[in-house]
Amino acid sequence: AEAEAGLARLRQVVDAMPEGILLADADGYVYLHNAAAAQIMGRVPVNVLRNGSDALEVRRLDGAACAPEEQPLARAILGHEEVRGEQLVVTNAVTGREVPILVNSVPLSDTSDAGAGGVAVFQDITQIKDAEQLKDEFLSLVSHELRTPLTTIQGGSQLLLQAGASLDGETRHEILTDMANETRRLATLIENMVQLANIR
Repeated sequence: AEAEAGLARLRQVVDAMPEGILLADADGYVYLHNAAAAQIMGRVPVNVLRNGSDALEVRRLDGAACAPEEQPLARAILGHEEVRGEQLVVTNAVTGREVPILVNSVPLSDTSDAGAGGVAVFQDITQIKDAEQLKDEFLSLVSHELRTPLTTIQGGSQLLLQAGASLDGETRHEILTDMANETRRLATLIENMVQLANIR
């Protein structure tokens, strides 16, 4: 009765966690999982070592397929390997959505130190990946936006240096006005970047 009560408490704790959790025995059969795991994957495979009809489509970040025996939980069971912070992409079996996940997995052992399976803990990192993509796009845009005023300022300063006194007052005024405007534009871009850094 105590063991059953303890197992019930364990199931409540596991089910309340926001990370997906899979526990599998030494033969790869999943005997415990939580709601987050089912939500991320769409369905929980019966066996994590087999490439059966219920196997999930799992890929590496470069798009290469990741066979069942190469996945973190299988490596923990078969090779008694600890896997920390591995990033993979799993296709949700229900929605078809590709979900980037961060996985940690460790082997389990029984009282005789024999292999007793493994546990995998993983989380959906879609928001992190989306934020990284936005950051990359922003940096690309900013680098382009910074080049334009710099080109104007550089060209104007070179013209003023080379032509010198031969430029009429109106032309000199136009060049200096353009340079002043582009300098203000640069200052605004830099201020926006500073604010973004503060937000982060």
